[in-house]
Amino acid sequence: MQSTLRHYYLILLFLGIEWGVLSQNSKADYGQLAIDAYNSKNLELAKEYFGCIIDIDPNDSTAYFERGTICDENGEYLEAISDFTKQIAIDTSSVDSYFLRGIVYEKIGEPDKALNDYQQVIQLEYENSDAHYFSGLIYFNKHKHYRARKEFVRSININSKHAPAMATLGWVYYQNYRKKKGQQLIHRATSFEEENRMKAFTYEALIHLDRGNTSETLNSLISFYRQFPNNLPRIPLSDFPLSLTIKWNSFSSELRQMSSLPVNFDTLSYAKTLLITNQPELADQLISKLMISDPKNPALLLFKTKALEQKANYQSALTSINELISLSPETIEAYLERATIKKKLNQHIDACQDYKFYIRHSSKESMPDYWPECIR
Repeated sequence: MQSTLRHYYLILLFLGIEWGVLSQNSKADYGQLAIDAYNSKNLELAKEYFGCIIDIDPNDSTAYFERGTICDENGEYLEAISDFTKQIAIDTSSVDSYFLRGIVYEKIGEPDKALNDYQQVIQLEYENSDAHYFSGLIYFNKHKHYRARKEFVRSININSKHAPAMATLGWVYYQNYRKKKGQQLIHRATSFEEENRMKAFTYEALIHLDRGNTSETLNSLISFYRQFPNNLPRIPLSDFPLSLTIKWNSFSSELRQMSSLPVNFDTLSYAKTLLITNQPELADQLISKLMISDPKNPALLLFKTKALEQKANYQSALTSINELISLSPETIEAYLERATIKKKLNQHIDACQDYKFYIRHSSKESMPDYWPECIR
């Protein structure tokens, strides 16, 4: 971001000198102040300075973009989406704004909107391998493996060393009864000379674990830490069956006891697994730890609510889901969750209202019919 801001500032300064317009000089001054604030890690102040530029020139698309990136860093996801949307309205060909807005949509649990943005990036810039890769991930998480595979292949055709795309494509093949081809792709991805091959090492470890080769699993993880000593592998637990999830968690726990390696897994994904296996107390504890550093994260609030609901602490669950909806009203799944909680609290009229809202706004192809009496 620093180089982008510097480039932005120099252009404005040049225009101010060339045209001799006071307002342009003011924009340049605010641009420099924003750079200084950002470099000092004072994101709130940098955001304010970009706001001053927008006050001077409401059509300054760069200021909206940079303020949006700061909001994203601050966890102010709805504000980030708003700024990216305004930037796109000014410059409809802004690939970066579509791409970053897609990432933010994923953060607030709106994969369909994220996919729309990634596809827009592809229309504007077909050779964007990351847009194909992220589109493929969304299809994969929707269990649309054929479409996911097509996007991963396109990503690799554009960038033959896109390690995450090749590793995930290998995992798709492995899950769909083409295990040998899947292993070959994942192993190949581990050989690329770039940091983002971390996913390849992770999948390779999972394949060894799935086949019962715990020593090979350990060797893969040791290779991971030799290559990336300052990183922890983020295990995409939603990508594979519950039986393998439980096996991984057990192995990871044992490995921490027998080795000094800082083996870890994706804590939120593990919390999801605990909810599936009816262990809400442990799930609540893990989510509460994550929320210490990110208390307004919509995904964390949603799973906090689910844990409280499983514990039959319905009033606290209702408080939690109300907070989520106030922070992120675009999280449509939250309305279904609130309807479920209100029904358990015998608030049937309010529950029906939330359920009807969910039906009207959900993008799912087939709607669950939980309460026929609500939709008569």
